[in-house]
Amino acid sequence: MDYSAPSSHEISNVIYLLILIIVLLMGFLNRQMPTQKIIKYIAIWSGIGLALLAFYSFRFEISDTKERISSDLFPSKPINKNNEQLVISVSQDNHYYLTIKINNQSIKFMIDTGASDLVIDKKLASKLGINIENLYYDKIFRTANGEVSGASTYFNEIDVAGVKFYNVSASVTSSELSVPLLGMSFLKRFYKYEFYRDKLILTL
Repeated sequence: MDYSAPSSHEISNVIYLLILIIVLLMGFLNRQMPTQKIIKYIAIWSGIGLALLAFYSFRFEISDTKERISSDLFPSKPINKNNEQLVISVSQDNHYYLTIKINNQSIKFMIDTGASDLVIDKKLASKLGINIENLYYDKIFRTANGEVSGASTYFNEIDVAGVKFYNVSASVTSSELSVPLLGMSFLKRFYKYEFYRDKLILTL
């Protein structure tokens, strides 16, 4: 059990609430209202005051809860923990997805620790402003459907939940992808990554 003394902030909140109750009580007395009605109004306003005080006291916890709910409803949108961690929830298909903004376009990637690069196909590359005619397909990627060729490219800047990364290397495949991939070349930009329960935690 915690027997620590209340903080000055907590004490000031209680004093403020007491002053508010006294002011309300004096106002009711000046109106010469029946005692029963005075008690009723004081109880109502005290309840409102306590509710507001509780909301203020737990504002950070409420904000965290809102972020967790949003993350569960939209798993590809990570929770940004003060630019120190990005927390991603697992999707219904047991994969982790991350929405990244590239050239002012939001693209949903699947995180794949088995992939070496950030990988997109020609169609998406063209959409993002890459001249696919000037690419040199000298890489080989092994996929479930066999080997495909790929070309090296990079992005000047990408934005992940407000965290910016610069000069990000990527690869463009010659075959179509159902979903672009985020591989190890991107994950290595973080201090570490770890799986905890149904979350993927990327530490900056």
